[in-house]
Amino acid sequence: MQLVGLGWEDADGRSARYAVGVLLIAGGYYAAAQGGEALLLTGPAGAFWPATGVGIAVLYLGGLRWWPGVVLGDLLSREFTLLPFRAAARSRAP
Repeated sequence: MQLVGLGWEDADGRSARYAVGVLLIAGGYYAAAQGGEALLLTGPAGAFWPATGVGIAVLYLGGLRWWPGVVLGDLLSREFTLLPFRAAARSRAP
């Protein structure tokens, strides 16, 4: 059985290898995001987000079939929330 476009295959344990690959990519993206959070710069310096580089590299080198790993890593790194809501919750009224 094969789900078209997702790369899932039952033969020879390929689906298990794919799932492990997705989890490894998500973990790498999450680690890069946490590293980027530790290097937050303030002031006139530009934004530095190494997780974006990891995601682009994975999709470019590995192909689009690895997009679930990148999306999962992004969701985990943002704690399933969107940045504007997190920033609004942290801001203080004058």
